[in-house]
Amino acid sequence: MTTTNRNAKKAHMETMKAQQARKSMLRNAIKSHKQSMKAARPVAADNPLATNQGIISAMQVFGIEQGIINRILFGIGEGMGLIVQLRDPALVAGLTDADRAEIERFVNAHDKLPAVVRKPKRVSVQVSKASVHKMRYDLDGMDIFSTLNYSDPGSTQADTGYQVIQENQLSELLASAPVEVVFTRNVGGEIVESPRRLSLMRWVHVVDMYVSLPEDEIDAETQELLTMQELMMRNGYLFANEDGEIVRANYLYQSASQARQLQGIFLSEECPHTPAEVLMMLGHDFLAYSKRKAAGVYELDITKMLKRFGLAGTSSIPSRTIDIGQDTVNLENGEYMIVGGRHTMMVIEDRYAVVKRGLYKVMDPKTRSMKTLDAAEINQTMAVGDGLVFCDEEVYAALLAEFGQESDAWQIRLTPFTKGLMVFVPDMRAIVGANGKPLYDANIVATKSAVKGDYRAIAKDFKIQLRVALFNKSMGQTKPYTLLPYQMTHGTSVTAKDLINTLDVHLNGVLDDMNDPHRMATRLGLYSIQDMGNDMTLEEIEAAEKKAIFNTHGLFLHHAPFTAHDAMMRRWSIELMHEQLEKWQYGSIPVEGHYRFMVQDPYAILNAGITQIRDDEGNLLVPENEGLEANTIFIKGRGENGKLEDITGQHVALGRNPMVGKEMQITKVAASTRYEAAVKKGGFRNLLVMSVHDFCTFAMGGADNDGDTGLTITENAIVRSVMKKPGIPVLDLHMKYDADGRLSGFGSGCPWSGDTGEVPSLEAPHVAQRDFIIQFTADQYTAEFRSAIHELSKEFVIRTLEPNKIGYMTNIATKLADAVRKIGYMIAGNLDQYGNKMNAPRNASAAAVLKSEIEQYESYIELLRLCQGWEIDRAKHGGAYMEQLAEELRFLKDPSLATFAKYKLKNGRTVWTNPVWLAEAKGKNGFNTNSVLSQVHAYVKNWKATQLDARLDEIMNDVDTYNVLTDMAQGIAIEPAVQKALEDAIRPIKGTYGAAIASAYDRFKAARDEALAQCNGDAAVAEELIELLEKERALDVASAVDAAQQSMTALEEGFDIVHIGYVAYHMTYANRRTNKRIDDVTGEVVEYQSGIGFPWTAAKRQFLNAARYVQFGNTGRTVLNEIKAGSFNMGTVVHTAKDAERMLDSVRNFGKVIVKYERNLLTKNSAYNIYAMSANGTMTQCGILYDSALRFLTGAPAYEVTVEDATYNGGHSVNMKVIARQPIELN
Repeated sequence: MTTTNRNAKKAHMETMKAQQARKSMLRNAIKSHKQSMKAARPVAADNPLATNQGIISAMQVFGIEQGIINRILFGIGEGMGLIVQLRDPALVAGLTDADRAEIERFVNAHDKLPAVVRKPKRVSVQVSKASVHKMRYDLDGMDIFSTLNYSDPGSTQADTGYQVIQENQLSELLASAPVEVVFTRNVGGEIVESPRRLSLMRWVHVVDMYVSLPEDEIDAETQELLTMQELMMRNGYLFANEDGEIVRANYLYQSASQARQLQGIFLSEECPHTPAEVLMMLGHDFLAYSKRKAAGVYELDITKMLKRFGLAGTSSIPSRTIDIGQDTVNLENGEYMIVGGRHTMMVIEDRYAVVKRGLYKVMDPKTRSMKTLDAAEINQTMAVGDGLVFCDEEVYAALLAEFGQESDAWQIRLTPFTKGLMVFVPDMRAIVGANGKPLYDANIVATKSAVKGDYRAIAKDFKIQLRVALFNKSMGQTKPYTLLPYQMTHGTSVTAKDLINTLDVHLNGVLDDMNDPHRMATRLGLYSIQDMGNDMTLEEIEAAEKKAIFNTHGLFLHHAPFTAHDAMMRRWSIELMHEQLEKWQYGSIPVEGHYRFMVQDPYAILNAGITQIRDDEGNLLVPENEGLEANTIFIKGRGENGKLEDITGQHVALGRNPMVGKEMQITKVAASTRYEAAVKKGGFRNLLVMSVHDFCTFAMGGADNDGDTGLTITENAIVRSVMKKPGIPVLDLHMKYDADGRLSGFGSGCPWSGDTGEVPSLEAPHVAQRDFIIQFTADQYTAEFRSAIHELSKEFVIRTLEPNKIGYMTNIATKLADAVRKIGYMIAGNLDQYGNKMNAPRNASAAAVLKSEIEQYESYIELLRLCQGWEIDRAKHGGAYMEQLAEELRFLKDPSLATFAKYKLKNGRTVWTNPVWLAEAKGKNGFNTNSVLSQVHAYVKNWKATQLDARLDEIMNDVDTYNVLTDMAQGIAIEPAVQKALEDAIRPIKGTYGAAIASAYDRFKAARDEALAQCNGDAAVAEELIELLEKERALDVASAVDAAQQSMTALEEGFDIVHIGYVAYHMTYANRRTNKRIDDVTGEVVEYQSGIGFPWTAAKRQFLNAARYVQFGNTGRTVLNEIKAGSFNMGTVVHTAKDAERMLDSVRNFGKVIVKYERNLLTKNSAYNIYAMSANGTMTQCGILYDSALRFLTGAPAYEVTVEDATYNGGHSVNMKVIARQPIELN
């Protein structure tokens, strides 16, 4: 080793000692922290000028005119960086000399302007948590007490009373400035500290109130939980805070997703504000939700108002550049402007369209069945653009500059009560009315359907803030193929043959990718160093590298692609391919297309203001000849490398999850001069623009335009099948009749109102009360009144605390749909119900019976489609549908009514048939029903066995061929004496490592055999015991890996890291021995060769550096330290939309998910499962990693993954942006 290297190593060791000393000092400092800073350290403030957002805000504070700023923003939109323009104002178009002098004065006054700006980051916030499952009664039995541990905010144990969420409007109000919170965990008996930068909002508690109800009688344990649940809502609960003081937490609000999950936000009495005061501070002045009645009386519907509070809890990032004023100006027809700031906002009346084309289905309450109507005979007037917000060029440019993300639409919150999709509409302000004046002379135009309150009631006292929840992806960020959810497959008439032909293209691609490291990296979402542009800065290259999936396989593909030839790398590739193919096997098929935000024709909606056509009820109508024609859409296609492509005239199938029934729509891409011009200006590049003159939007699961996504499918097989048999839209409408029994109109929602029961009286002066509707005067509107309203609101929430049946209904609809496809093959192929060819052709009568079964099942499915929507609002007005439709819904509990979807157990009980493709996805056994997806399942399963598994056996049995020994030897020069010395040093490390691994497996086998002997054949108990033993084994293996890695790293004191890596690999592959062992099953002695995992695990750091050196020569000589995950995308597959919602809720409410490496004992498959968190620390398995983002990381069998953002594509994919992960111990 050279003197330079020795000095470098010595300096490194001194640095490590200093860091250890600092850690010791910090441990002592932590113990003396006060309550407000327990387990937390103040951190230096970020440079406020580090982002475009901060610089623009500073320019505004400095007094730079908005016109100058706008010109700079437009420059950013054209590709010129903000710093570049500030350093050289001559680049900014349209500025005077005085303007440029003003910019120079700003630059001279701000010496902290960075060379490169970064994107704004979402702030992570630590809050408290609780759960009804972690409660006990106090001594007098009158209160309940949380048993979680609130004494240590840095604990990572399962009983911790804290969790981390992402910033939202509530945290902007109540959270502290960022501090450094020190988390501790036990790794191999040593306490390891992991500091994280967090804001603190421990006054706020995220509470899990979910109680699973049995289908039959409620037992005593469940009843006690329900009693506690009600007590929590009415009286709050007690907990021991960080200092051991007993404090009460009271209910504050629920978001919409929390209401579905039976969760809620509670507020500790340590907070200096009451719940009602906090709501007011968030802008939720109850007057804004009240209607003015005669004689100065207001009327407030508490049930409607409650939905708005939860908007404050949506994970979102604030815009610091959009500034909306606090003055309002009334316009005609109830419209108004908000002015007085740098940006203006206009609230406009909703638009409607009369649909006169197409069939549709509605509920007929008289017959309790669906009825098909023709819009040509019975028109329907539908609200259009529900939830849309529009913006102009100035806001578009400002957001592009501020966040550095090219988007043409944003899911937003305009605090406190606007939720919608804001769409950039080029030339919106150029639209003029009959008087020649602009109709929309504002930066932001919001439809009333997006604005859930009246800003005029709060504008003077509340500052409106634009917050972005989701950014629309650019076309370049999308993928050419998307997994088609199995519900959507059932929504078409596609055949198994068509799906298999579609799959064959992708299956052949899998084999091709095996021999191409670059294509393999692309398939896994990895970046390749060779592809990084020469114009990228070091910061950009580092960021790109961090976006790679940092597992062992991904690391080597990224840094040393030539290693893809190695047996271990090929084995991992095949295992990863297995995981991808499992999704196809379980019914999610890759098709050409992707999800897009849905918007109904914005120009048609805005242009309705020109013609001012109204119906008899005064609704503003979109003219029949305005905008896109019925059943046409405007989209741009995805060309090569994500470039925009013209696909005018092409047919496109549209779907949205959850899809129940055959509601897939077929549309045609329209030619539109208006939208083509807008695309050139940056708008509508990756949006699904739909006509207002058809039922397509309403057919897609009752979708609206506040951020819902639709899958645009251009795959020929799917498009052809939908064109062959398009679905008839099921509208959430019911027929209404007059006294003579004649059709008088239509109502929305469930036709049978539920009984709200007795509602307590409001305990404050008021005019009148009707259930949860309160009338009051301005004089009665006091702080006491608002607190009483909040107390009464709890009574309504208590009535909603019952698990909904949506997932249950969807599951049965899926099994019915599978049976429909099964019967279809029975008829077409003359098969029996088991898929066997019949001896003689089926007669007409028998075929008619089968067809009637199909019709019956499809009627069941249509009914379930409506019931899903009613179930969502069951607590408010849909509570009676189960009673009213008891006979029609009898099939839910009586599968015998569906002959070909039932199965009789040995005990005589009839249950629903579980198709094999659906069952295996959940680790269960199922039946081959010979349906479309059962046939696809069998095909993919056979392909895996004959193609991938056979290939894997070949590779692992021929390691002599599948290795990179020659490449390594040619690339690394090492003296024989040095190699001999290294072999002598590594041999005992390798021997100890191998012995530790073998010991871990031997202990596992012995404990497993003992456990199996004790469980007396109980499979459930056996599986649980084995699961615990596997976790122990994983920890033992992780400890062995850790110990070996430390020993290997210590060798770097005396040897070159590249040489260490090479010798570790060479010793493992060149000196493989044949060993003998006794086979577990046969008891016979079998031979096997020693494993090859050592260089990839124990010597990963050293071998990675050696391989990188071989790949890039001297340019790869820089030592790579242990690679740590930065911000990267983690794709997951979810089984149902309900699972996706659980996962998104976990991210919204907790800021994290749990990832566990688990092996299913029935399917024998191993995977990283994703678990959604709940307030009580319990976890619900919701999905599986799309790629093996964490598969080969060592250290623990489970990780707590901190997620900055998560998006659901509406199908079976949830993509998460991971910003941190930390190993956790499993109890």
